[in-house]
Amino acid sequence: MLVTDRRATGGRNLTEVVSAAVEGGADAVQVREKDLPDEDLRELVTRVQRAVAGRALVLVNGRPSVAAEAGAGLHLPADAPAPLQRFPVWGRSVHSPGEAGRRVEEGPGYLLVGHVFETESKPGLPGRGPGLVRETAAAAGSVPVLAIGGIDERNADAVIGAGAAGVAVRGAILHAREPEAAARSIREAVDRALAESGGKR
Repeated sequence: MLVTDRRATGGRNLTEVVSAAVEGGADAVQVREKDLPDEDLRELVTRVQRAVAGRALVLVNGRPSVAAEAGAGLHLPADAPAPLQRFPVWGRSVHSPGEAGRRVEEGPGYLLVGHVFETESKPGLPGRGPGLVRETAAAAGSVPVLAIGGIDERNADAVIGAGAAGVAVRGAILHAREPEAAARSIREAVDRALAESGGKR
């Protein structure tokens, strides 16, 4: 999963970066632009959907109404209520195994846990390590857990080995000079680790 941040692309067009990342193997795009008004976010989501052209799932962060209008998936922050509408896929962030255990009862398609490694998105806060992923995956049962926070091709295997079904990435792709190559490297690392662990995406 690629998590967007239009300010992190080095001035490049966000939809072009997204398209390149999907070409490299990103199979989901979470549009996370919390400062945009609904109308602007809706327009951006539409552009992202056109750029993705059915090659990856598009989800909207935190705005059920925008996601519903766009026919997109929905990603919710940890403290948001479960959605009342139906979505192609919806999931949410969690920050502890206990929280994951409570949230699985809502029927999410996945849970996103982090931050696992040190990341510029959380300055001054150390990563919580693969152990967080292992404990969260155990608490989540059959609900897939994705790991986020400082993940790239060098450490993706560690979170998959800890029980993650996949990863969510921001900086390692958006900052990359070649987003397609960066996404491909991460995807290959994830796929290798899943094959070695006998896991399934």
